[in-house]
Amino acid sequence: MSDIHYFCPRCGSILTGYLEKPEQCLRCGGVEIVEIGQKGDYNIKHLRKEYHAPYRPDVYFSKPD
Repeated sequence: MSDIHYFCPRCGSILTGYLEKPEQCLRCGGVEIVEIGQKGDYNIKHLRKEYHAPYRPDVYFSKPD
């Protein structure tokens, strides 16, 4: 199974560990979630620029168990 990543433009987080696209970001509550593919399929700098998302040093956010 591949690990698909999702991006939250509201807080700039990359969401990992989800089997399906989440309805909202558990970090900030944002509801505009974008599927961005597997690690290596995207460039975080380009995503931030395209969606006008804020910079975060802790960009990856794993789904809580």
